[in-house]
Amino acid sequence: MVSAMVLLCSGWSLFAETHIDTLRRNFSNLRVGMWSHFGMNTFNGSGEDVANEPLTMYKPTKINPAQWVSAAKQMGAQYYVLTAKHADGFCLWNTATTTYNCCNAGVTDSARKDVVALLVQACHDSGLVPVIYVSVQDRSWNGGALNVVSTDPLGRTGLTNGRLPAATLSYEFNQIKEVVSNYGDVPVVVTDGWAWSMGHTIVPYQAFRDTLYKYSPNTITIELDGLVFPWQGDLPIYENSKGVFPFANNTYASSIINKTGHGNYWFWVKADSGVAVAASTTTFLSMVSRCDSLWCSTAPNVMPNDQGLIQPEYVTWCQQFGAAVASHEKANRPPLPTQPPSMERTITAVNAAASSTGTNVMGTGYPRYAIDGISDGGFADYYTETIWTSGGALPQNITVDLGAVYDSVDMCTCVPVQIARTDTTKRDSLGSITAYQISWSTDDTTFTAVTLTGASNGTWAANTAGKYAVFAPVNARYFRLTATATIGNTKAEISELNFGYDNFANAPRLTGVRPHSSIPIQTGVLKPASRSSLYFSLGRNGLSPAGVTGRSFDYYSIDGKKLFHQEGEVSALPNSAGARAYIVQSH
Repeated sequence: MVSAMVLLCSGWSLFAETHIDTLRRNFSNLRVGMWSHFGMNTFNGSGEDVANEPLTMYKPTKINPAQWVSAAKQMGAQYYVLTAKHADGFCLWNTATTTYNCCNAGVTDSARKDVVALLVQACHDSGLVPVIYVSVQDRSWNGGALNVVSTDPLGRTGLTNGRLPAATLSYEFNQIKEVVSNYGDVPVVVTDGWAWSMGHTIVPYQAFRDTLYKYSPNTITIELDGLVFPWQGDLPIYENSKGVFPFANNTYASSIINKTGHGNYWFWVKADSGVAVAASTTTFLSMVSRCDSLWCSTAPNVMPNDQGLIQPEYVTWCQQFGAAVASHEKANRPPLPTQPPSMERTITAVNAAASSTGTNVMGTGYPRYAIDGISDGGFADYYTETIWTSGGALPQNITVDLGAVYDSVDMCTCVPVQIARTDTTKRDSLGSITAYQISWSTDDTTFTAVTLTGASNGTWAANTAGKYAVFAPVNARYFRLTATATIGNTKAEISELNFGYDNFANAPRLTGVRPHSSIPIQTGVLKPASRSSLYFSLGRNGLSPAGVTGRSFDYYSIDGKKLFHQEGEVSALPNSAGARAYIVQSH
């Protein structure tokens, strides 16, 4: 295991501070990164995701992740992203979840190496921040059980209460557990094949975050979802090859990626062998110049070849890019601005109903489309977004059912329709909500208006940026969003509507018992409101429930071992040997 001290040397402090704003600020200071797509797709001749290729096809003869990291250092990169599992499902680590991995006995001896372990160690040795990419879509496991493309949440089969079966979810979440548990501290995890493929509902995104934070509470989560603002992850990433750029006035900590190879491939293909890099350094330098002032880091994708090496032409490219990139970074760039509220915990809704249903450019706008977790219409080459559309005159409303009463819910996020950038037949911004009311209920009969707080005032800007509303905490099962004004005022439209808990820009505070966590040991957990609401990092003061009387608390290590019992308020957590974080059970 690699200690947190190694990461402190690279400028990334995990356990010194758990607040998400600090983690975002740390990431914003990593101004250049490097991606590497490598795996079975490097060897199949197509560079595309193909299910269950024979293990003998994977045969890098000189695999050397330390050489990859050396090229990244020469490029000026401060972090390194490895695609540990792409959508084909082949895993680049020694996983117990599937035999379809690089350490399986079916792989030739010279290639049978844990690539993730080697890459993370090389990053630590070189002072780079390791970032692990894991595709949620998986075309190989269990006959394609995780190769789900959700275009109609009303017509899917094989689901239980709108979710994939428990065994399927366990497979996915156990892989995340391995990645963040077995290789030291992993500061950032990137996911893909989710919002644009199956949606955040049938594979609940918050359950993934709960699993990750159980073992690595300060890991940043990023999702390739086609959006230009944080939705359910911690910060956005822009896939520039699909026409996605940050807003001109962007202030989010973020990252932009693009391809360097020949053809429309993220992976190395034969056309890349022995030839100059297709993408000019000028292209990426202009990207740095445009994005650096927007707190957006630039990360070219540089692919190892079928030997398992960055070929000489790409090493030279990295050197040229590194020599030029420093002058493009704005040395006087101000610190990352205060980040707007974002949802720290999203409650996965179970149903939605609306005052009316109309049609849109995609067809019938069913209410459940607003909670299906599919939101990738911003990509230029396809349009998978699903949208609730009302019928009739305003006002119109949509009611979201959380499935149970949740304590202290205090935030709503709304994703407006993301207009397709190239398909002009699907350009329609009419219906985006510009004025709203929110009310809550425990019985779906009596609704009470929430009290908006902070900057939330019942209006949203008339654009495609993500919307939010923060309000005084309420205990509720049902939330109703009423659109009182929209662009055009002829209908209301929503791509995604979520309720949950904000990211708590203020000091951690007690919000009460939230009983419906997806991790069994957390049932009934008393959660101070911060990322450490699930897990309390060692050495932190003030994260225990201050001012609480008449209750007792049991403290557990992250592996479930009971550490000690405490009556009432606790001002500081003792340093129990062998435990890095606590779970708190209230009584």
